[in-house]
Amino acid sequence: MSENNVEIRLRNDEPVAALQFTLQASAALLDGIQIHGRAAENAWTLLFHTLDDSTMNVILMRTGAASLASGSGSIASLSVKSVSSPARLSFSRIVVASPTAESIASRGEDLIWDLPQLAASFQLGQNYPNPFNPSTTIPYRLDRPDHVRLSIFDVTGREINRVIDHYQPAGSYSITWSGGDAFERQVPSGVYFVRFQVGANEVVGKMILAR
Repeated sequence: MSENNVEIRLRNDEPVAALQFTLQASAALLDGIQIHGRAAENAWTLLFHTLDDSTMNVILMRTGAASLASGSGSIASLSVKSVSSPARLSFSRIVVASPTAESIASRGEDLIWDLPQLAASFQLGQNYPNPFNPSTTIPYRLDRPDHVRLSIFDVTGREINRVIDHYQPAGSYSITWSGGDAFERQVPSGVYFVRFQVGANEVVGKMILAR
């Protein structure tokens, strides 16, 4: 799981004394938010409440007489951890208040972003030897603890053996496949695929068994 810092920006045509909004993430976790840019320069206060790992209510408000003058720029920095790709972030329930505590109309459309694809938190290495007979070693790496599933499929897409299906700590590993199915019966020569699933992500590798 890797992390993005997302800058939240406000463009206002009239003074703003407070605003609130709800952040929701899809295929990502909201890991925290801090005041930034224009709001920090004006000594504003930021409050937030996380309803769950992917939903956050945020309030920014002036602590004195320093409203945000008309302009554009960053007001907060959000930390987002991607779970899978594509990850998305959206705003809703936006309320903006003037210095006289009146509501200011705000535009809520198009406030949805696809987060940049992040570096994978795992890696499946090439099996060796390849081609192989009678067995081959499949290396892999986990950068964080997660549930791991490693399965062998034939060219028809049929799962013939699920070699790993459990939670593992971070680290470098290898597993040996001896060319057998789930009942330890030897499979014939041919092309086989290893599917390596970590959480909601997966990669596929190609192997050749030559008896």
